[in-house]
Amino acid sequence: MTTSISEKNTDEEFAEFRLTVQPSFISTMQRDLSAEDACGIIQVPVSAMRVFIKALNPDFIWEDLGRNLKTVILGLLRERSNRAESRPTKNLLALGVEDKSLQIQN
Repeated sequence: MTTSISEKNTDEEFAEFRLTVQPSFISTMQRDLSAEDACGIIQVPVSAMRVFIKALNPDFIWEDLGRNLKTVILGLLRERSNRAESRPTKNLLALGVEDKSLQIQN
């Protein structure tokens, strides 16, 4: 039940932006998004996103990607300035506060 309440709130939150965002985008964001849907929206191949996520956060739950994308998009719509400072990638991939840097081995 908590999920449906959360989804309803998300639907209402996206509806607040109906005057500034295309109706088709609002409709898309109000659907339950799969990880594959999220990849399609941001135009990243699923295989590439899986590799990217595994490198940045091996513990990330793939099925959370769609829900996380909706949360990130809402945050960006609310605060249209300082987008880099809002750390949308960190929120999308559920990265912790600790510094994780990629190490490339030869």
